[in-house]
Amino acid sequence: MKFRLDEYLSEREQIDLPAVVTLIMTGKVLVDGRPETKPGRQISDRNEIILKERPREFPARSAAKLLGAIESFKSFALEKRIAGHVCVDLGAAHGGFTRVLLDHGARRVYAVDVARGLLDHTIQRDERVTVLDRHNVKSIDASWFDPADLAEQPWFFSCDISFLSLGSVLEAVARFADQSGISFSGIFLLKPQFEASAQTEKGILRDEALRLQIREQMIARAAALGYTVRADADSALAGRKGNVEICLLLEYGSFFKSADSLHIL
Repeated sequence: MKFRLDEYLSEREQIDLPAVVTLIMTGKVLVDGRPETKPGRQISDRNEIILKERPREFPARSAAKLLGAIESFKSFALEKRIAGHVCVDLGAAHGGFTRVLLDHGARRVYAVDVARGLLDHTIQRDERVTVLDRHNVKSIDASWFDPADLAEQPWFFSCDISFLSLGSVLEAVARFADQSGISFSGIFLLKPQFEASAQTEKGILRDEALRLQIREQMIARAAALGYTVRADADSALAGRKGNVEICLLLEYGSFFKSADSLHIL
């Protein structure tokens, strides 16, 4: 999949597009180790994109999405699903979601991202965090994780990934769970603008009926993959361009069909 450099960085770094364009045109962006000054450069997830300088904007904005979801789903007591448990943050980027998981008492957080060097240094220094840079979620595998953690049940996932269909993520994570024998619940962010990119206007999906259709289709796909869809809600915070994203609360695995699950449900 190809996408514009400026749009990719704006989404990944959570920086307004005009500011990103300025950074690119002033040589602050490297593509595969070389300065790139064309905002419209076509790239893919095989390219290594490094931002040499960025506005200091701690990932509080992305954190607000997960905090909002925890509040929206408060009847499910997600704090109990996080505290003392192994957590995986897919698309960790600067660590907004990772920070929320740590603040809610996660015993271990695996911060997974296809890029490298994005995670906030204060988060990296937390002994509970394992940084998995240059790891593509589509290839998630038991070898990424400590065997002792694989023996624990259940895990908690958070997911905020752009430029990739959530369906592909759910398929990969379900395959990993089946192979490793883990059960998990989690909050997965559905971004309709990346499910129907051809129907967007400058990256914005304006068709509300289509957005709702995408939600229903993803819920059906998750169920077909073996997930239990416990709840869904619009994100408390819109995407950078104003897209209305959707939080899905999902469960997967035998743990949630057993009496042992009652203490966290």
